[in-house]
Amino acid sequence: MAFARWLTSPQNPRFAKTIANRLWKHVYGIGQIEPVDDMHDETVAENPELMAALTNLMINLKFDTKEYLRILYNTKTYQREATRAETDVLAYHFPGPVLRRMTAEQVWDSFVTLAAFDNPNAYHKPSSKGETNILSVDVTKLTGEEL
Repeated sequence: MAFARWLTSPQNPRFAKTIANRLWKHVYGIGQIEPVDDMHDETVAENPELMAALTNLMINLKFDTKEYLRILYNTKTYQREATRAETDVLAYHFPGPVLRRMTAEQVWDSFVTLAAFDNPNAYHKPSSKGETNILSVDVTKLTGEEL
């Protein structure tokens, strides 16, 4: 218990820095420290002053990640047009968020929205029996029309 309390306490600067950097990457597509899972004492952020401010913000918010994200999403930097060009992680100065691929869940939600655009509430997840029937289909034996 003592280790867990220390690990997540404001006196552990790496915890706040790690959380702040991971959420920064979630919002902007590239972390201040890359890769985000390789943080050491000698690791230097792309913008050390900004990383220090983000770390202090996380501590001052008492690790309220929802409020931290709200602040990031309301910055002028986030409001700028997304960067479409290939980015060099070591030389990206955050003119705006990086354009990223959608997650599988976002793609699925988009398909459902397109398929049920006139009544988005019409789609319901199949029952467990319906899922079993779908998953047990041998697609190698179906024609394209049957599929």
